[in-house]
Amino acid sequence: MKSSSLHVFRARPKKAVPAFPPAYCTEYLSSSMGLKEYGVRVTSVIMVQTEEDMMAIIETKEEFDRMGQVLMQRFLDQPQYLKKLIAWSESQKDVPKNILKNYLPAGKIDSISNKELYNRYAQYVDAYRFFHLKQTPAWWIGGEAVEKEIRTYFEENDVPDAQESFGIVTEALEYPTENAAEEMSLLDICIQLKKKSIHKVQTVNDLPVSIKKKFASHVEDYSSIPFGYNTGVVWDEQYFLSKINEILNASESPAETKKNKIRNIEEKIKKRDELVKKLKLPRRIVNLILALRQLAYLQELKKTTQTRSHPLLQLVVHKEIARRLNIPQEYLYFMSYKEIKQSLFSNNVGDELKKELHQRCGYFVLFEKELDYHWVYGNEAKEFVRVNGLAADLKEVKELQGTIASKGYAKGIVKVCKLSTEIDKVNKGDILVTAMTTPDFVPAMKRAAAIITDEGGITCHAAIVSRELGKPCIIGTKIATKVLKDGEIVQVDANNGIIKRTK
Repeated sequence: MKSSSLHVFRARPKKAVPAFPPAYCTEYLSSSMGLKEYGVRVTSVIMVQTEEDMMAIIETKEEFDRMGQVLMQRFLDQPQYLKKLIAWSESQKDVPKNILKNYLPAGKIDSISNKELYNRYAQYVDAYRFFHLKQTPAWWIGGEAVEKEIRTYFEENDVPDAQESFGIVTEALEYPTENAAEEMSLLDICIQLKKKSIHKVQTVNDLPVSIKKKFASHVEDYSSIPFGYNTGVVWDEQYFLSKINEILNASESPAETKKNKIRNIEEKIKKRDELVKKLKLPRRIVNLILALRQLAYLQELKKTTQTRSHPLLQLVVHKEIARRLNIPQEYLYFMSYKEIKQSLFSNNVGDELKKELHQRCGYFVLFEKELDYHWVYGNEAKEFVRVNGLAADLKEVKELQGTIASKGYAKGIVKVCKLSTEIDKVNKGDILVTAMTTPDFVPAMKRAAAIITDEGGITCHAAIVSRELGKPCIIGTKIATKVLKDGEIVQVDANNGIIKRTK
């Protein structure tokens, strides 16, 4: 298949994001499900895996843009739409995790029959897919359309300091990121401990009974932050206890730290709202700015929903399914739920499918249409990539450009982290380069002098957190992780969106 208008909306390192479950996040777009929900659909969604990357692509940019316009108009015509969608997303964020926790618990899963295992697993898949059908297009496709219209207005009407003003007025300060919520929750625990004159906690048993329950809830809610899509890492009780001890022994009391964080947010909100008034923006643009803030929070809720269920999915459920089918667990990330069903029901993957799964783990193109899948491999897949210009020639690239997410200037040593499991190599003052940040990248973002990403719009995690941290950040470079190498020195001019390599 040839196309001149493919729209790459997601490109991650190959090992960071497997083909499934991301396919479940997008498959409805080319189906009657999406058509019924939004009145429009795309021809097909395409997943491409090369030697380095996993790319998610819409077949035609025009279809993507048309859906964006439909969604943007919905935000404007139905003022309560996003508010209701946020409330629904908040109510649903633990549903996929709870399905696995309640119906496929560790320690009991091995006693469930293959048929029952699949039926319960299918409940998870259905909940996962339905969440994305209802929630994802708003911030992903609608958000891009909204951001584009606001930026265009700022540029065409010569809004003073357009880039900086745009970043300030769209910042979703009312809505905490997962990391910010975790910090506040832990500060509340430490405030209670201080009131009881407790200055060090070695084990959970050292916690007063009245605080144990809150601590257990904290671990339940936030232990999955570093797991991301596929890291295999979770924070345990000891990790959080060490953080508690750091807070208890800091020079500033936890109550004062919380007070200062709240004050800082309130001051930023005041500055933001004063700027909106000063700019005297038309009502349509003001409404779109309000929508963009809500869309940023919806994107954060999506990440929360995924990462909270992924540890149970991969460390318990997928592990058990792979054991029963006698295949590498990696193969499951390239099997549709229908193929998993057939294999579990027959208690056999089959030699033909096994051979194909080995191919899927390599270079492929996957076409999604009407909840069905068509795979292309080898030379045919490589030809598709070549014809559509998906493998750019990156030789002799001396300068990169991207979108300003947080203004500033920094110079430092590049540390490319394709996976969050690599963030320990980021030292204070380094330049963090990654495809896209997720909550598990925050420790490295705090140490870095600046952040550079391949992906992202103004509502993305990197943009939100970099502004929160006051770190220079350039997003949407498309090629930073491919061009920049560990150890080289770069200048990050986030006032103009330019990254320069130095000799």
